[in-house]
Amino acid sequence: MCLIDPPYEHPSEYQMIVQGLFDATKAFQQGTHILWYPLLRDNISEAVTKKSRALIKAKSALKRCLLGNTIYEIELDIVGRIPEENSSGGDEPGTSGSQKEPRSKRHSSLRGCGLILVNPENSVVDHLEADVLPAIVEAYPSLSGDDSRRTRMSSQWI
Repeated sequence: MCLIDPPYEHPSEYQMIVQGLFDATKAFQQGTHILWYPLLRDNISEAVTKKSRALIKAKSALKRCLLGNTIYEIELDIVGRIPEENSSGGDEPGTSGSQKEPRSKRHSSLRGCGLILVNPENSVVDHLEADVLPAIVEAYPSLSGDDSRRTRMSSQWI
């Protein structure tokens, strides 16, 4: 099994991932390859928008270049605002109370994540669908406790 978790700091990395995953599946044809990728809010900045567009292009290219392989995709998408601070008022590491903004005023470009599994064993997918994915959905129905935030989980064979 090969887990690929690149930093995704530059939009050009997305195309490099496509080539790298293609090369890995050719070199290790019987292996399972897992690619983690971020889901970004594309209204935060121009750089984040470029990364979001690069991800869409890369996923499309992966589907084309990995024809003949079994591909399974999972996405966890958390939609809505970032929740307010909890009532404990604890500070995050590296910040003082006077410097910290409420979470609702901070901008986070990450809204979720996804996994692409190439050539997974059926038992792995069965376990994901029966046990792991339902547990994730149950754990994240609404992180803020209100209707302004919801979690979507999708999984599909590609």
